[in-house]
Amino acid sequence: MRKLCAILAILCPACGLFAAYDMRNQPTAALDGWKIEAEAVRPDAVCRSGETVEFRVRLLKDGRPAPGRKLVWSIHGDYARGAKGECVSAAEPVTLRFTPRGPGFTWLKVDCPLEAGRKIYARAGVMTDPETVRPGFAEPADFDAFLEEQKRAVRAGAMAPREVPLEVEEPYRGRFELFDVTVATPGTKPVRAYLTRPAGEPGRKFPAMVTWHAAGVRSAMPQYRFAGMGLLVLDVNAHGIGNGGSHEEYVRLYRTTMKDYRFEGADDREKIYFNGMYRRLIRALDYLKSRPDWDGRTLIVYGGSQGGAQALAAAGLDPAVTAVIAHEPAMCDHGAPLAGRTAGWPRFIRMKDGKPADPAVARAVAYYDSAFFAARIRRAECLVLTGFIDTTCVPSSVYAAFNSIPSASKRIVNFPQAIHGSYPEFDRVTDEFLAGLLRPGK
Repeated sequence: MRKLCAILAILCPACGLFAAYDMRNQPTAALDGWKIEAEAVRPDAVCRSGETVEFRVRLLKDGRPAPGRKLVWSIHGDYARGAKGECVSAAEPVTLRFTPRGPGFTWLKVDCPLEAGRKIYARAGVMTDPETVRPGFAEPADFDAFLEEQKRAVRAGAMAPREVPLEVEEPYRGRFELFDVTVATPGTKPVRAYLTRPAGEPGRKFPAMVTWHAAGVRSAMPQYRFAGMGLLVLDVNAHGIGNGGSHEEYVRLYRTTMKDYRFEGADDREKIYFNGMYRRLIRALDYLKSRPDWDGRTLIVYGGSQGGAQALAAAGLDPAVTAVIAHEPAMCDHGAPLAGRTAGWPRFIRMKDGKPADPAVARAVAYYDSAFFAARIRRAECLVLTGFIDTTCVPSSVYAAFNSIPSASKRIVNFPQAIHGSYPEFDRVTDEFLAGLLRPGK
């Protein structure tokens, strides 16, 4: 690590202007007129092992360069933890550089101390040899057998769906129908979801979509945006709890009894919290396919973060899925620490003396790695999005999953300036992908 510190150097101010990007993706980068801009010099922020990477950093005050202020930088990520130093802002951007040691994700953090103990910071990231990243450990030999066992268990009982009509709010009233759906799921809580469909078209059969939620606790939601594209949309509550509650109710659950749900039973593949979540996933797909208003051809799965993990799992579990959209998917590459990289959320495996601190956890979570589900997506069209300053679902973990997809029709879109979240740019790429899927004659 000291060698990396020596490689990282302050260079003369860079010439030229910053590329145009929207710094709203870094809300911590601005305060009281102060602003830090940071970016990789390469517009695509993709480099090769052994290649020198350059970052540009600029400090502004009220939109003007602010020279002479101390900036504190540090390097984080795969193979590059611990390098740090200081530099001084200048009228022109200051350039920092380093040399990655291997394939993966590296990100720069720049802090600017302000008065009264406050500070602002910005991040910039790069991916090195992203197409070569593979999962950090091997999938279990009985992975498929375990999945088939889960499917049999879920399908052992009747679905007994219950569909309660809900009032559609303005300005969507008359354009859509909305239902609160409950589907029995053996071995866990029921599927709880909202079904949204175009109104006034009796007998019509629709292409279908299932949407899944990011981490947290919330009600299922109407999906007027996607239903407006002519889709039959099932939005699934991740936890099988009641829909339509108050915001305060879900916040209270998340802060109390469900605060650490992601780690519950993590040392047992049958008792891990995600076993129930993925059983409901199987049941949700079966329910939607059973509906007489599904066209029997198009089945799209969609989600971001934890929902992106569920979308990849759905496409790997069910060959009826024709397309998958995963924004910054979680649960990717749990074994990354064994390869010296950072895993995606929720980072189950902790290392001790070069080995997993809890071998039982390492064994159990392998059955819930998005990369291994991705390896079973053979025909579905795939769109995956990743952000290069996403430190929650790090881009190297996302690439470990994306590179595992055997489908010939797959695409990954990199957003060098995106942290973990959702942005209009994500929606634009998604809508273009959906338009291609849904065009007449497809």
